Amino acid sequence: MEECLKQKTDDALVYYNLAGIYHELGYVEKSISHLEKCVEIEPHDLNAVLLLAKRYRNQNQIPWALDLLKRLESYHSNRSEYWLNRGNLCFAQDDLQQAITAYQYVTSTAASCC
Repeated sequence: MEECLKQKTDDALVYYNLAGIYHELGYVEKSISHLEKCVEIEPHDLNAVLLLAKRYRNQNQIPWALDLLKRLESYHSNRSEYWLNRGNLCFAQDDLQQAITAYQYVTSTAASCC
């Protein structure tokens, strides 16, 4: 896969897949680095964004995870998964008001899709 990067340096999927491989091998920092590059290339890829936020959270970098989600809100504000994860991060930081607000978005986006 690293060879693919030499040929396709702007292919977010290559970075995403490498991040998964590095994570499975226990190379957390390399995994995060590759996810960051993936999100830089494809900020609208909600799966990559949420996985990177999860990796940050697992490293006790909740402020980084929240910052990531806030920066990419314009891409994902209509997705309930986005708001659920943002609410969970706010809750983990004991920011209950922001968590409640995020959870309210979850219910409003879920209700509007049906």
